[in-house]
Amino acid sequence: MFFERNPKSPIGEVNSKGLFCGVEFLKPQVLYGLLALGIPVIIHLFNFRRPKKLVFPDIRFIKRVVEQNKKQRQVKHLLLLLVRMLFFFFLIAAFAQPFLPADSKKETRASEVKIYLDNSFSMLGQGKTATLFEEAKNRARMIAAKAPKGTQFSLISNHTSSSSSRSIDYNGLLKQLDDLQIGPFSSDASAIYSKMAGGPGVECWWITDGQKSHLQLEKLSLDSAQANKMVLLQAEKKSNCWIDTVWMDAPFARKGQELTFFVRIKGSGNSKLTNFPIQFYVDGIQKGLRNTSLNADGTVTEKFTYMPINGDAQRILFKIQDFPISFDDTWYASLQAIESAKVLQVFDTKPEPAIERVFSTEPGVQLEKKQVLSLNPSQIQEQQLIILDGVSGLSAGLLASLSSYLEEGGVIFQIPDMSNLQKASSIWLFDSKLNQNLEGINKAVPVNKIELSDGLFKGVFTSLPENLQYPLASNYLRLSRNNLFGYSTILGLSDNSPFLMKKRVGKGVLYLMTSDLKTENSNLASHSFFVPLMLQMPFQIRRVMPLSWTLGKRNFIEPLSERPKGIVKLISEKTQVAAGVESRNGKWGFALSPEIQKAGWYAIQVDGSKIVGQLGLNFPRSESELKFYEESDFAQKGFDLFSSDEAAFSNELASSATGKPLWKWSLLLAILFLGIEFLLLKRLKD
Repeated sequence: MFFERNPKSPIGEVNSKGLFCGVEFLKPQVLYGLLALGIPVIIHLFNFRRPKKLVFPDIRFIKRVVEQNKKQRQVKHLLLLLVRMLFFFFLIAAFAQPFLPADSKKETRASEVKIYLDNSFSMLGQGKTATLFEEAKNRARMIAAKAPKGTQFSLISNHTSSSSSRSIDYNGLLKQLDDLQIGPFSSDASAIYSKMAGGPGVECWWITDGQKSHLQLEKLSLDSAQANKMVLLQAEKKSNCWIDTVWMDAPFARKGQELTFFVRIKGSGNSKLTNFPIQFYVDGIQKGLRNTSLNADGTVTEKFTYMPINGDAQRILFKIQDFPISFDDTWYASLQAIESAKVLQVFDTKPEPAIERVFSTEPGVQLEKKQVLSLNPSQIQEQQLIILDGVSGLSAGLLASLSSYLEEGGVIFQIPDMSNLQKASSIWLFDSKLNQNLEGINKAVPVNKIELSDGLFKGVFTSLPENLQYPLASNYLRLSRNNLFGYSTILGLSDNSPFLMKKRVGKGVLYLMTSDLKTENSNLASHSFFVPLMLQMPFQIRRVMPLSWTLGKRNFIEPLSERPKGIVKLISEKTQVAAGVESRNGKWGFALSPEIQKAGWYAIQVDGSKIVGQLGLNFPRSESELKFYEESDFAQKGFDLFSSDEAAFSNELASSATGKPLWKWSLLLAILFLGIEFLLLKRLKD
């Protein structure tokens, strides 16, 4: 819609001077039409009927009646004259557009108009005539069209910085409005207000749907000296459903191993959804379809299974359909299955051969053996599993490197040296309290507890076979129960002592065995549990790229093994964005650039051609939940409220510029006196 500016009708400026009791007129020249009030007078004077003379023998009986009727008719004619004059008066006054001037305190002419236009995703909601975003643009154009000639404007959106909200003229504002797009970012009311501050000479307009999730109105405090005017738009449909998040049942994917995706769907509003589809795609090919139902303001989680057949990066997409808010109907993820794992066996004098026998038959595992004295700390970070095989002591530097590896997502399996109790009593390298109150037990005790739900047994056992011969421990360390806080038992002995236990340390996992693999101390190395247990252990924690990332968050991404020689770029089908590379804690990576405003898949390109990874980027879901503030909430904060209806807003905008319009009342009074005139004429005929 095109708006023609009227420089003669500016905000805060009137075009006539008071004439009647403080009432002013926008078009006072029309009042010359009041000269037409002489027309009813002329009609009245020349509209008398001349009485006819009748010869009557004796009029003395009717003279008194004639004189009485003549006086009544004169009064009715005078009333008719007055009514006609009032009709013409109010009709002419209506065309002159009378109004009561605005409060003198608000008549200060604004030198600058700042407009905050909410361009968050919730503005995709459908209004009466278009989306709320288009209606907001329409209101902004109407505000600008009513502003005085020469007024400076500032257009502020959710991604506008304080430094970039510069003043522009009317035409510049129209261009910015045309160019403004919906974006993934949102700002709270306090941050918006800080961009709009300018003192009494600045008029501030807020055009938004008032969504609670990002405005956080409770934190806002307005300056009463500054005019803040609110246009609160409301969607016709206040319901939405969206894909809230997606996760896997494992920390990473392995080639040839089935994994499960969990898709959480949320709803907001009063509508219940039944039998709507969730689609699952891998590299553009549909791999799954599931129908589900969702209660009002409810949550539902659905499962999809998938088995990667290679180690290539794969594009994962989950999709639903919902209108009109659709930015949150898709979830992008990137999956790259692990084809092989590196395992490092560290020993004091001689490695345990049972470990080599297990991994030598597994093509997906690369085993390397190192004596502790020749271990280079630089080798640690690239391993998926480090086995400390009977290592009784470490240098301070090596212990620090291993601890850092563990905290950052590594897996360490520590096996004690049971050759003598004195040596074993100080073997626990990462938790010194376990060395307290150790007791050496030298008798055969069977395992009677197996935690099948642990990841070490995933896909191996669903239930244990009957008459299973459990592993035995002939020589083991009994730990004090007071020191086992935070540990979970995977294999437990019949005397309630742990045989194999684990503890989460930072992002990693520490496994501890209370005996060793020598046949005189336990038979675990020859038991059927040993092979699957060892083959699963390297894959319990893997420091890989997450499935997906969220736009607008300053996530630090670490796909780089070394400092790149050239520029690092994030590349999608239509976008290329340079990434600012930096080093954190000795690791090279980059933070997501705010220039990226489109969800999708982005390849990580290094040195001009090399692709080192892939990202699945999603819009934040903060705009998905449709909870809104009411007009009363903004009124309590000190906002001047304007109607969201276009016609009503136009009238209120004119009222705020010139005062309270009275032309409708004038027109109604004119119609009223016209009706009275018809009644009087009817009575005169009677």
